[in-house]
Amino acid sequence: MSAFRVEVTENDAAEVAFDVYDLSGRDGVEDLEFLRVVMEFPGGQWVRMYPVIDDDDPDLLGRFDWGSVPSFFDATRSPHETGEEFRSAWRAAGVCPDPWVYEVESSTWLGESGAGRFGCRHFLVRGREMWVEVLALGYSWRWHRPARSSELG
Repeated sequence: MSAFRVEVTENDAAEVAFDVYDLSGRDGVEDLEFLRVVMEFPGGQWVRMYPVIDDDDPDLLGRFDWGSVPSFFDATRSPHETGEEFRSAWRAAGVCPDPWVYEVESSTWLGESGAGRFGCRHFLVRGREMWVEVLALGYSWRWHRPARSSELG
């Protein structure tokens, strides 16, 4: 994921948009097409967004339990896909085995923020260089074409 855009509308929803590669039906990575995904988080008034300088940062990784994430890990158990294994699982299932969007269980932020009393849940959207966390009632997503990268070029 790349090219994050986050918008929060007072008393409404948070919207997170980002570009993704379309790997469906592809054996290699040549000529990948960017597609724009827009996620809407109703009641998403709590948003944290921060750059990720180092994907292997133990402080950042240690904030979350990665045990339920599919087993596409490198030797250090950090959440990096292992190339062909990941693509093979995607082709076999027909859907991305790890879309980098998660619901955080047992979230301390829900209690600290008070959002839990409104029925909010904690979501994490992982990008290559940015991560976004949202406390919201749920989420929906849609394709938006063209991707930002295509619009610029």
